Amino acid sequence: MKLALLLPGLVPDVRWFIGAASADLIVLNDISPWSRKSRVHRYQIRTPQGTQWLNVPVIKAVQQPLHGTLIEPNATWANDHMRTLQMNYRNSMFFDFLEAEVESIMLRAGKSSRLVDACMITTHLWAKLLELDISFTMASELPEWDTDPDLLAQNMGATTIILEHESRHYQRQPVSVPIMEMPHPEYRQHFGGFFPECGILDYIFSKGPYKLRVED
Repeated sequence: MKLALLLPGLVPDVRWFIGAASADLIVLNDISPWSRKSRVHRYQIRTPQGTQWLNVPVIKAVQQPLHGTLIEPNATWANDHMRTLQMNYRNSMFFDFLEAEVESIMLRAGKSSRLVDACMITTHLWAKLLELDISFTMASELPEWDTDPDLLAQNMGATTIILEHESRHYQRQPVSVPIMEMPHPEYRQHFGGFFPECGILDYIFSKGPYKLRVED
């Protein structure tokens, strides 16, 4: 059994979804402490000059777990994100087709007080648009949870663990259980050249709401 151990994210990248699609069970680590450098509350988009980070403003607290991380009240981040997406993707092949649906889910997420709740609202739509039939289990709700990935794999009966790229910065690495590597695929982006690790919206606006495929 393949176990994907991932962080929740507002707009995870392509590699995150490939890992999720390859797993038999997906556990989202909402117990890990919030970090300003993580991709839970921020994501990259393509711009004519390269890339740009979009962030969700959160109320910072020392070593707070992700499931307890709160979004700053009265923040207008959802509207701000949509304006930036419109500015950079309005000429993408599928932007007009998807704009209303993406805006609706972003504004709905923008009403959330908890960061993880906002992430789950958006991620379910991204999975739907990619035609991925996947479900998530939160670590905070998992009786078998253990911070040691080897023990977690043993508790869940997993023979392989799928981890995010560079997860060593926040996640203990397994020793006895094999790790399944997720190479980052290259696809045709709206602007010239290719910049990896953009949020999944970059892929969806470029290739459309179809089954995840990265062969071109």
